[in-house]
Amino acid sequence: MNSNLALPLPHKQVRQSSKAEIGDRLFVLGGKVLLLVLLGLAVLLPLLAIFWRGFSNDAGQGGGWLAAKELVTSANFHWLLGNSLKVSLSVAAIVVPLAYLFAYALQRTLIPGKGIWRGISLLPLMAPSMLPGIALVYLFGNQGMLRGLLSDNIYGFWGIVLGEVIYTFPHALMILLSALSLADARLFDAASSMGASPAKAFRSITWPATRQAVFAAFCLVFTLTITDFGVPVVVGGDYQVLALEAYKAVVGQQQFGRGALIGMVLLLPALFSFGVDAWLRRRQGDSMSGRAQVFKPLPSKMRDGCYLAIVLLICVALLLVFGMAVFSSLVKFWPYNLSLSLNHYQFNETAGGGWLAYGNSLKMALGTALIGSVLIFTGAYLMEKTRTQRGLNLALRMLSFVPMAVPGLVLGLGYVFFFNLSGNPLHVLYGTMTLLIVCTIAHY
Repeated sequence: MNSNLALPLPHKQVRQSSKAEIGDRLFVLGGKVLLLVLLGLAVLLPLLAIFWRGFSNDAGQGGGWLAAKELVTSANFHWLLGNSLKVSLSVAAIVVPLAYLFAYALQRTLIPGKGIWRGISLLPLMAPSMLPGIALVYLFGNQGMLRGLLSDNIYGFWGIVLGEVIYTFPHALMILLSALSLADARLFDAASSMGASPAKAFRSITWPATRQAVFAAFCLVFTLTITDFGVPVVVGGDYQVLALEAYKAVVGQQQFGRGALIGMVLLLPALFSFGVDAWLRRRQGDSMSGRAQVFKPLPSKMRDGCYLAIVLLICVALLLVFGMAVFSSLVKFWPYNLSLSLNHYQFNETAGGGWLAYGNSLKMALGTALIGSVLIFTGAYLMEKTRTQRGLNLALRMLSFVPMAVPGLVLGLGYVFFFNLSGNPLHVLYGTMTLLIVCTIAHY
């Protein structure tokens, strides 16, 4: 009797497991389709609106293919493009090695005060790109505090490079910290038992596991630099770049079509990055398994001392720049009256909305953080932890990559062109906080 009662249980378990399987599949497929729809509305359609505006022959638009050809064949455009590439490659070549050394010091050495150094290194994340440029003016400008240390002024190529290095450093650092935190102690134990030196272990274990992250950091720094106009507008001087030209075309000259055309040119680095990243992903295997053991570095006074010196130098430079920004905000009248005052923080007496604008900024940031974190984590989980629907994953990954190379100004233009269309049912969102949050999530 008991055996007869026990017979139906396996069938019930099979039915329950099959229902759970169907539910999982619906969650994965439905989540990916929903994410694709959201990315289409938040990224693809606004960018298509920019293409329409840039290539349209209608009055007040971009001027069509003739205007586009005239733009890309002009000597001024070649000069701007050359300047942008030179600056971006220089910044990436400086930032990525420094960020790798810094990340290696935090993850693979026993230097003291790691939490403090990590906190200082992430300071630039808390400020817009204009702030390092402004601080550099107060430090090395014509009336700067350390002006005597430079043979020439800060305005120009090296001013932009230095400002962008400070601005992009923490972005590359976060990627490399994540990559270097994944290490299987068993591999290093095996290398040590076979007599491999630390340099040999780095070449055979650490570098292969982190080279994709190095490339990702290089691409991120390159695209952040080539699309940023905050630093060039402050310390660029006569050294002009494409992102600044787009800013001037839209804000200063109201030439939305020209700004759209330049924005399309700035999309090319993202497409290149996507292609190479997809190629590297096919070659890169899983770096960690479920049985991996946490890597714990062994003490080494010489190694730790060298890396501590590198970390201290970088942190001192960052503290100098941001300390100068804080100090200059408190000075009454630079450089003639260096007494401290809070007059510059009387936002209600300035244009731009004062404290109301500051409150709106906080609301937008909070909405972006809460909604964006959930959305992006779910999307990343679906793309990275599920191997089905490879074509859908590829489309999602590409749409997620594209905003990295679109300047915020250009993406905002796309939102104006798309959401401000009278026949668009989403026109009701135009001019609302909701649209600002959507645009910011898409941009980041």
